[in-house]
Amino acid sequence: MAELAPMSGRTLTAAFTMSFGPADRLLADLAELAGQRELATAHFEAALALAERSGSPLWTVEVLLDWADVTSARGEVERAVELDRRGAALAARVGIGRRRWVSAARSLPCADVMARPAGLSAREVEVLRCVAAGLSNREIGLRLYISQNTVANHVRAILRKTGCGNRTEATTYAHRSGVITSS
Repeated sequence: MAELAPMSGRTLTAAFTMSFGPADRLLADLAELAGQRELATAHFEAALALAERSGSPLWTVEVLLDWADVTSARGEVERAVELDRRGAALAARVGIGRRRWVSAARSLPCADVMARPAGLSAREVEVLRCVAAGLSNREIGLRLYISQNTVANHVRAILRKTGCGNRTEATTYAHRSGVITSS
């Protein structure tokens, strides 16, 4: 935690292509793990303020949902539900897919739970759904608030993990595995 503390109040980025959002969100999780609830809450408040100030709906949603998980684990159900609903409402309003994999012991009333086949990450499932919808890397990047290079990295990982040779095969895989369903 000491190494990350100087980054409080800042957004973490790596190689100009990947953003981890407000450092305070990670500091909050670390403080919570250390049993420092008041410090964790202060970091979550700072992270939310920075995410909202930056105008990033993605990071605002991430902070709200992460904070909801922490408060749920604390047993603060009303606060957890309030944070989860705020995050879910913002995600729906701006078209961000919800990425919620919650254990049965900590599930919230409005949490979405889904299986991730082939060891795909949460983000890879989102990218695979966009690929299956026929979106280009540029369109996927705009929809998910990530760079085209990051999209390309995810697509490569999806193809490798699923054993697919191209985007068309990945689309078929998405339907077959239940990641998306035919309407």
